[in-house]
Amino acid sequence: YSPVAAYENMVGAAVWQMSAECHGLMMQAFNIGKRNVDEMVAKAKAGTDGFKMENGKLFKDGKRVAVFSDIDDTLVDGVHYTANVVGKNGDWNNAAFARFVMSEGCTALPGAVEFVKYCVDNGIEFFYVTNRYDQGYKVGQKDSKGGYASWGTTNVESAAQVVVALCELGI
Repeated sequence: YSPVAAYENMVGAAVWQMSAECHGLMMQAFNIGKRNVDEMVAKAKAGTDGFKMENGKLFKDGKRVAVFSDIDDTLVDGVHYTANVVGKNGDWNNAAFARFVMSEGCTALPGAVEFVKYCVDNGIEFFYVTNRYDQGYKVGQKDSKGGYASWGTTNVESAAQVVVALCELGI
């Protein structure tokens, strides 16, 4: 193990994840996903390949069609936390990452919210999985400071909006 190599790997990963090329690939991936949704919906309308739409929900061979997705670095962008660690020559740790998750720096990846909404609007059930603790999801009502309270701490709205948007979509 080399601390220098580990640091260089974090730098490389952060630079790549913030690049226009990476964002373009993210959009491309979500657009391919949308095209796959379109194909399944078209088959449901045609009644082919075991697909059908029932009460606004998409089924294949009698079972609900669903998407399962990770959250971090799949739907939500955590690279700014890594960049901050690299910039301060610090250590990655769960407590600091949990604070980041509820900060302005934590936003949806390009195309993520639109893709999730597209799936739900087309009758697909969407599940997200994570190894985060509850603090990343306990988003309550706005408090008197205009933020959201979580574990007794007021958090800015932008990261909370990602979670709220997913919840509002019934996800």
